[in-house]
Amino acid sequence: MENLRCAAQPELPPALQLRFQARAIAFSKLMDATLSKLPDRQTATAQQPAALPASLPASRARPAPEAAGMSTPPQPQQAESRHERRRRERAERHLAAAAARAPARQPATAPAQPAGVAQCVPDQASHQLLLAEVAARAGSTTALAA
Repeated sequence: MENLRCAAQPELPPALQLRFQARAIAFSKLMDATLSKLPDRQTATAQQPAALPASLPASRARPAPEAAGMSTPPQPQQAESRHERRRRERAERHLAAAAARAPARQPATAPAQPAGVAQCVPDQASHQLLLAEVAARAGSTTALAA
């Protein structure tokens, strides 16, 4: 179609117009030949080889399917894209770096819990209040220092 459109443009040199016309005619003939052979190819029976090569066994034993019917064949695993691979590698590097730094941050021994005192985790509301109080105190000490 592009060749026909280009061949119809009046400002092209005659040699170029003839080249586009020749291509359009060639593609048209190829399409006609393909469409005429299509029904023959669709209705023809599949050709079987006369004999198997000597390297292949005469009958190949196929395992019986475990459950014929509703099961779907396993899907091939899709290759990850370049961006997914870079994202995964970056996350692995950060995880490895964090794991290397983690032992240095933690104290060698955990602080001893006094006997008879249960370990308590503050709920969300009290945690927010504690954070606000710490931030307020930090702000007041910087204001006093200035």
